[in-house]
Amino acid sequence: YQRRVHGDIRGVNRSAQLAPLSTSLSSSTGKSQWLDVMNSGFEQELKEIGRINLQLGNNEFEATLNAAKAATISVVEPNIEDEMEPIDSKSLAPVHEVGRPIHVPYTPDLRARPGLGTNVHTHVAMKPMVMRDYQLLAEACQRAGKARMEGHAYYKIGELQAQSKDTLPGSIKYFKKYLNICRRLNDLQGEAKALNCLGIAHQELGGKDNLSSALHFHQQHSEISDAAGIFIANTNMGLICGQLEDWGRAMEHHKQALQYAVRAGDKQAESLALANLGLMGRSQGDLSTAKVCLERHLELSQNLSDTTSASQANEQLGLLAIEKKDWTEASRLLSQAMNLALQQRDQSKANNMRCLIGVVNGNLKMEEQIRALARNMGAKTEKKDKAKKDG
Repeated sequence: YQRRVHGDIRGVNRSAQLAPLSTSLSSSTGKSQWLDVMNSGFEQELKEIGRINLQLGNNEFEATLNAAKAATISVVEPNIEDEMEPIDSKSLAPVHEVGRPIHVPYTPDLRARPGLGTNVHTHVAMKPMVMRDYQLLAEACQRAGKARMEGHAYYKIGELQAQSKDTLPGSIKYFKKYLNICRRLNDLQGEAKALNCLGIAHQELGGKDNLSSALHFHQQHSEISDAAGIFIANTNMGLICGQLEDWGRAMEHHKQALQYAVRAGDKQAESLALANLGLMGRSQGDLSTAKVCLERHLELSQNLSDTTSASQANEQLGLLAIEKKDWTEASRLLSQAMNLALQQRDQSKANNMRCLIGVVNGNLKMEEQIRALARNMGAKTEKKDKAKKDG
């Protein structure tokens, strides 16, 4: 599932970060304390970005802050069209995609915004910044000694280059520049974002060497992060180990991701971890473990009214049923996946489900015919045996 987990990565003592997790979440107090720590750090992050970079009006910023504080570890997929815009409630909506790396949600907007008293044509939309704008900004900030803004510009250049496979290798250089500046400024949040970007860039390039580098960067990300960051890093490392066919390590990373999701009380993060565990179990041939994880994933998706994940869970459970040659159950589950896909107007997936259902129903009819033939042959044999005895 490509997902981005909304949680702050704060530059505080790790023992202080993880202390609330040692408290049992069976009590509402322990869970409340953990969420308070999450939200307080995220609030400070948004205030800093809002004051230095976004320059939002007071009313708009308060609305943004309230929307962001409502999120704990909700999961979203990066939206390329909206990445230049201020964070709003729409960008916090959860979207899932199984088997894809998770991005840390940190995308500062570096465009200057005019204040309320500025005499400009407000009806003219602001032009989005492009690669050349960020390059000029980085050079200007380097000359002016504005290291933080220079780092943000490098990050944006890397982000733009990472959007295309052709320019993806070039993004690594700029993410490393951003990482070096963040470390120089002791900016743990920026460092975590840079490590996350470097890990995903190497992960998407593929190949044994790149995947090994990706593991290295995700491990560093895990070591400086809070619970949300540890969840992201372990999910990404689990996916990489799966690509390397190191199934044991992959399962361990996904189990750790599940552990932190459960401790945080975030059902969507838990659902993602269970989906990854289910897929990993199926890859290893452990169908019983896969079935338990995917059934829980389906239950959570239904409780969250997440039709995308519910459709994916039904599909995966249907494929498990096919492997067990339980054609009746497979047909039922795949039909549910198809119906959910049609609800979302995903015609491509619905067509794929129809093809699978056709194959399943064909096998089901063949088995019924074989059983019918076996019964007929048995009946004929009985008649012959009876005739011999009577004769």
